[in-house]
Amino acid sequence: MKNIKTQVITDVKRDGISIELLDDNFDVKAEIFRYDLTHEVIAVIYDSNLDNITLDKFYEIARRELQNFEDGTPLPLKFKIE
Repeated sequence: MKNIKTQVITDVKRDGISIELLDDNFDVKAEIFRYDLTHEVIAVIYDSNLDNITLDKFYEIARRELQNFEDGTPLPLKFKIE
């Protein structure tokens, strides 16, 4: 992906915040979700054709945008991948 588009979404049901990686048609290609209750951060890649450079940039954006958990606990250095 040449241009990286993201959107941040608050999800009350899952008790956390998500950042989504979007393509040019605004289809979701990947998601990284910060679960505030369990202190987990889980990445889900929906498009297996995403290149590593795009995924690395998305990871950097997610770390910046998701910030700390709601109680101030820092995000883990590595995210789980599902």
